[in-house]
Amino acid sequence: MRNNHVEVSLEIRDFDDISLEELSAILGMQPSKFYRKGEKTGSSAIKSPINRWLVHAYTDQKSLPDFEEQMDTLLAIVTARQEAFIALCHRYTCEIKCAVNIYFRNGESIPSVHLESRHRDLLHLLRAEFDVDIYCFSKHPPRLRG
Repeated sequence: MRNNHVEVSLEIRDFDDISLEELSAILGMQPSKFYRKGEKTGSSAIKSPINRWLVHAYTDQKSLPDFEEQMDTLLAIVTARQEAFIALCHRYTCEIKCAVNIYFRNGESIPSVHLESRHRDLLHLLRAEFDVDIYCFSKHPPRLRG
C-alpha cells in the first residue's frame, strides 16, 4: 500500500424510524461499518449520537485503489440498487466521505481528488453531500495489521 492514499465511503445517517438491519435489508447488502445510536464506537467510551450505515469503496486497506476507481466502485454499488439508494438517500442524510492521508517527505505524490461528471451525477442523483477530510502526518504510518 502507498503511504499517501485516499479512502472513500458512502454513508447514510440520521435515521431513527428504521433499524440498521432493516436498512441493510432494503439495500440487499451489509455495511462495511455501522454505528448504532447510543452504543460505544469501537474501543472508546464514546457513544454514537446517531445511527450511521457505511459502505467502503475498497475491500482491502492494504491495496487501496485511487480516488477515481473508488468512486466508480460506489457508482456500481449504487447503480445495482439504484431505487433503494435513492429512496433512502432522499429520506435521510447521505454523504460520500473522502479521507486523504498524506505523510510528509516520503517521496510519494499527493493523491488527487477529482470528480468526473459521472461522479457529480451520482452525488446529484442521491442528493448526497461530499466531504473531504485531509489528514497530514509528519511520521510514517504504522504497519497495518491484516
